[in-house]
Amino acid sequence: MARHEPARGAFADYEIVGPAPPLPGASLVQLLQVAEALGIEDHQPGSADFVHSVAMAWRLAEQFLIWELGDPSFVDVSIDDLTDPDRNAALAERIPMDSLLAIDPGAPPEGLEGNTTHLTVVDADGMVVSMTNTLTNFWGSGQYARGFFVNDQLSRFAVGQGPANQPEAGKRSVSWTLPTLIIDGEGRPVLGLGTPGGRRIPTGLAQVLLRWAFQGEPLADAVEAPRFHIEGTELQFEQLPPAEVADDLRRRGYTSLTVPTFPYYFGSIQALEIDYEGDQLLGATDPRREADWRVDTP
Repeated sequence: MARHEPARGAFADYEIVGPAPPLPGASLVQLLQVAEALGIEDHQPGSADFVHSVAMAWRLAEQFLIWELGDPSFVDVSIDDLTDPDRNAALAERIPMDSLLAIDPGAPPEGLEGNTTHLTVVDADGMVVSMTNTLTNFWGSGQYARGFFVNDQLSRFAVGQGPANQPEAGKRSVSWTLPTLIIDGEGRPVLGLGTPGGRRIPTGLAQVLLRWAFQGEPLADAVEAPRFHIEGTELQFEQLPPAEVADDLRRRGYTSLTVPTFPYYFGSIQALEIDYEGDQLLGATDPRREADWRVDTP
């Protein structure tokens, strides 16, 4: 199987590194760059402007994912364009702050994924591994082989529209799996993170990174903060916003604000941060699912 370079892009004072297509590393970079161009650092988390900026940044990035993302061994994927901060800043100018970005109809929502696991590891030399493993839906394909259930990842060829993600022999499908690294200005990994959560993975990771990088929130606080996600013109919240924020969002064109009942809906972000100045490793325990972190010393 061919190997491809990871997707990289500038974000805040960092470089973000995500998985190569057909995984959505470039889509996360694009989301973050568009949000940055929309002035996200000036918007208080939880405010209508913050929610709208993140929602519309993902709405734009998701359109490129739907129409262009695929296995680069079979189709050309414009990674350089998708992760170009100047191009994404120009695209951000199309997004109105008082209404929704007009788009072509996207792919329909998929099922709720419950068998995805992420782990982040940092060794004594500072090497960071961010790894996500998934069966896709509960119990995958239902087939058990040599101690493992086999995934049903072929269903991911239903993601998107157009020819980029159509099934072919040997072709890998688009997925929401998104292990991510953040690199500082000296080329050092400072953060590794990822999460289960299906379609909510990019928006969940983005909200943590935006709080951490722009608002200066400690990693644990950014991970525990309530999350939201956009589907069509619906905003799905972990906790409904205050009435004045909800009214503001409805005026901008969001048709409904809901709280999903599925307990695992907003994932479980597993993240480790390397503090070089303090010579310490910082972690966060996401309370949404079973999760923990620890430091083992020789």
